[in-house]
Amino acid sequence: VLLDKDTYGYMGVIFDPNVRNIDGIMIQEVSSGSAAEKSGIKKGDILTNFGDIKVSSFEDYFKNVILKVDVPVGIKLEREGKNIDTTLIPQKGTYE
Repeated sequence: VLLDKDTYGYMGVIFDPNVRNIDGIMIQEVSSGSAAEKSGIKKGDILTNFGDIKVSSFEDYFKNVILKVDVPVGIKLEREGKNIDTTLIPQKGTYE
C-alpha cells in the first residue's frame, strides 16, 4: 500500500523506553480498539519480530510499521517467557 505524506502505519502501542537489555522492545501500553489490541498484544509483551525483521530498537520497529497499512504482518512476541506468533494489520494513522 502506497502512503501519501500525511499517512502512516499505526499499531496502537506505546513502548517503554526505559527497559533495556532485552531481546526486543517492551510494550508499555496498548490503545483500546487498536490493531495491537485486536491482535492480542498486551502490556508487558516484548515485540521481537515485525515480519521478517528482528526488532532490537524502536527505530527497527518504526521504519517498518510506518510503511504498512491494511497489510497483515506476522509478528513475534515474548510474554512471560513464552514465544507467541500472531498477525497484526496496522491501521492508517494521520499526521495532524
